[in-house]
Amino acid sequence: VSARSEAKCAGAVAGIKAAAGPRASVDCLPLELSSLASVKRFCEAVRPKLQALGGLHALVLNAGVMFPPYMLTEEGIEWQFGVNHVAHFLIARELQGLLVASAP
Repeated sequence: VSARSEAKCAGAVAGIKAAAGPRASVDCLPLELSSLASVKRFCEAVRPKLQALGGLHALVLNAGVMFPPYMLTEEGIEWQFGVNHVAHFLIARELQGLLVASAP
């Protein structure tokens, strides 16, 4: 699971464990899609976890924002485009090797 901050991660993990039971194994990694540095940190942290679980067999990139006020990302990219497209492209590019290596 990913969330925009450590605090949101803790809340997500608590909610999942409340629904699934306290013995549920849940990891949450912070991922702020408006920061390419955060995206790279997420990919570096999630790659070994995925490898330990047997690889990456599917990748669904569906997070997004709609009609936010005009803002720029840390890198100076229009915020909606950066979050909805550039960050997803970077995740796909960073994890592509693992995805290909995990193919049957």
